[in-house]
Amino acid sequence: MPARKPDDSFAARRLSKLGAQAPVVVTPKLIFSKTPGPSDLVVLGRVRAPVGIKGQLRVASLFPGDVQESVLFDAEQLWAKGPGGWLQLDVTLCQPVGKEARMGFAQIDSRDLAEQMLGFELGVSRAELPEPDPDEFYWEDLVGCTVTNRQGESLGHVERLETNGVHDWIVVGRHWIPYVDCYIDEVDLAAKTIAVDWQPEWTV
Repeated sequence: MPARKPDDSFAARRLSKLGAQAPVVVTPKLIFSKTPGPSDLVVLGRVRAPVGIKGQLRVASLFPGDVQESVLFDAEQLWAKGPGGWLQLDVTLCQPVGKEARMGFAQIDSRDLAEQMLGFELGVSRAELPEPDPDEFYWEDLVGCTVTNRQGESLGHVERLETNGVHDWIVVGRHWIPYVDCYIDEVDLAAKTIAVDWQPEWTV
């Protein structure tokens, strides 16, 4: 009796039959907005990682202070910007986890979708932010301002802001200038300048 070909065995035929009957798994894809997001987007955070199986995300807040003071915790909707385009998301969950936030969105309801969100920037239109008090400014507005001391010497541009829990600092190259009245003379957002009482040789 001739030997049966391996691919003609019962096991092979059975596996083939089972394979034909196996359901096709379709990975869900993000559905991007047909219209672009706001041109004045203020980025509040970036997606770091998926959490669990229900589509929740770990988001790194760009607010350097207490994460719960970020606008992330007040927003009902956020824009998400990524390589594939824009998404408008309805916030269903926002919980502080250390210096980050655990967030949920109505449109992201599976881990497959959450994994596709890695690296996305989350934010709101500047027009949606409440107007600050006359002596207050959004940190985003201070970044890039030219910093000049009382002698008219330029110290550079604001690279970022930091906080130590007591007060904020504007970082200008090697200068960490405390953002307090005795050092900050004037902020002119229209001219993108900050006048300070600070010397070039001072470092903190």
